Amino acid sequence: MWRDVQFAARLLAKDRLFTIAVIAILAAGLGVNTAMFGLVDALLLRPLPVRDPERLVRLVTIRPPLAASSEFFYEEYEAWRKNATGLADLLAWSEQDRFVRAGDSTERLRIHLVSGNFFEALGTRAAIGRLLTSADEALGASQPAVLSYPYWQRRFQGDPGVLGRAIGIEGHSFTIVGVTPKGFNGLTVETGPELRSPVSAAKLWPKLLYEGRIECSVVGRLKPGVSVESARAEAEAIRAAVGRELAGTTLEGPTGRFELEAAWRGVSRMRTQFSSVLRLLMGGLLLLLMMVCANVAGLVMARISSRQTELAVRVALGATRGSLVRHLLAEGLLLMLGGAAGAFAVSALLVPRITAALPPIRDLTATRLPLTLDVAFDWRVFGFSAAASAAAMLLFGLAPSLACVRRDIHPLLQEFRAGGGWRRRQLLVVTQVALATLLLSGAGLTLLTIQRLNRMDGGFTREGVVTFSIDTGMAGYDELQEREFRRRLIAEARQLPGTVSAGIASRGLMRGTGLKMTIARTGEGAPRPEFLNSSTNAVSPGYFATLGIPLLAGSCSPTPTRSCARNPRAAS
Repeated sequence: MWRDVQFAARLLAKDRLFTIAVIAILAAGLGVNTAMFGLVDALLLRPLPVRDPERLVRLVTIRPPLAASSEFFYEEYEAWRKNATGLADLLAWSEQDRFVRAGDSTERLRIHLVSGNFFEALGTRAAIGRLLTSADEALGASQPAVLSYPYWQRRFQGDPGVLGRAIGIEGHSFTIVGVTPKGFNGLTVETGPELRSPVSAAKLWPKLLYEGRIECSVVGRLKPGVSVESARAEAEAIRAAVGRELAGTTLEGPTGRFELEAAWRGVSRMRTQFSSVLRLLMGGLLLLLMMVCANVAGLVMARISSRQTELAVRVALGATRGSLVRHLLAEGLLLMLGGAAGAFAVSALLVPRITAALPPIRDLTATRLPLTLDVAFDWRVFGFSAAASAAAMLLFGLAPSLACVRRDIHPLLQEFRAGGGWRRRQLLVVTQVALATLLLSGAGLTLLTIQRLNRMDGGFTREGVVTFSIDTGMAGYDELQEREFRRRLIAEARQLPGTVSAGIASRGLMRGTGLKMTIARTGEGAPRPEFLNSSTNAVSPGYFATLGIPLLAGSCSPTPTRSCARNPRAAS
């Protein structure tokens, strides 16, 4: 067999154009397919890297037309954990944005306050140190904190000596006790918190709680033999009992349909927004793989067809069937190995760039979240793509050439001279053209859509507008200091050379929907479908003039002389 490989390598080296073309097609096609499918797999298909993900369910409340909400009071979570018989390993976490001081620097980070059984229920082990346990729920002088792997690498350069070091979170001391493993985001997919601490730490900031209570997301695991419907009914009854205790207080919220949502793939904002696009991308990747198979098979068929006479002569000179089969398989093996090596290199180059090219993730408060999506090289996808290409090469390229080892020489030569393989080649060419047309049409429509989206009128003047954000909380400003700061900022910004006007908004331009609230006429109640369905953005006088936003009626400012008309020279 080794001699066949050496002989095949010499023949492929002589036919450089063919060899380079096949390897390049395989490398580009399989590499792009593997890298892009890694993104689809991470967002749509891959189960969470936790224990028994297939039995995980997320407790949610559905209030159309709003998205499913998983915000419950911690009292409800404790009641479920204590009384639910159909759910096990119930865990909770609360998302918080806090100012974290590590060393000499302070930054605003997304942290999760988690129940004591959070890591134990998920079956997660620490990269270094230890993770939180139920014993950590007691509020002490210094609370424990577990860092995420990306934050550990970014802020502490992966120093294992970080264990035992103290960090400050808005005036309170926390001790670093461990680091989560690489790629662990908890129950979320594309983003995760920078650090986690016990949920009892929320009591350190009583003014930031909702009427002194903690709101959290809840996930549990179905017990063996328990159906989703029976577990839902039990959990809903327990929640109703807790709700009766809260009746008549400000904690009483709007009703909605209570459900248990499958959580084996985790919670993903990007999946919700781009699921249709990702499915279209899967179809495009399948077409790309079919094009690769068709092109490689076509090139191999063309080369084998030109060698029919050579193979017939070799049979006439005494070559055995086994030797010819080994030789042709050796050529195919070398081509596939070259293509696979190139595909691995292409995929390795694309994977980090795909993650970097993803759009920023923001929550409903417009806070930008760290992107920690694990788009890794997928050997399953790579193996499937390579196997499909190899099968196409054998079926359409090598298999017809093996006819010479099963027939007499003269009929074979007559069939070759008469062009007996023309129909097969014709079918392959038609398939290639059809797939290429379909894929290029889809790509063209996508580019045209993006081009038209870029040309859409956003309702404001984009030319000459400069935006930036400031977080006064990092400086510890109170309400009066913040109001004075905003007044001085606008006044001084308007004095800058080249500035026409300036304004301030609580929500940045195209950065989130703002505070959700209900608006109704005086003396009238809001219908249930409209509850919390209006977004609010607090803006300063001059905001509309700065962005050139026109009003259909009324005035945009208490100052009647201020114009709301579009101003192409407006800047902020």
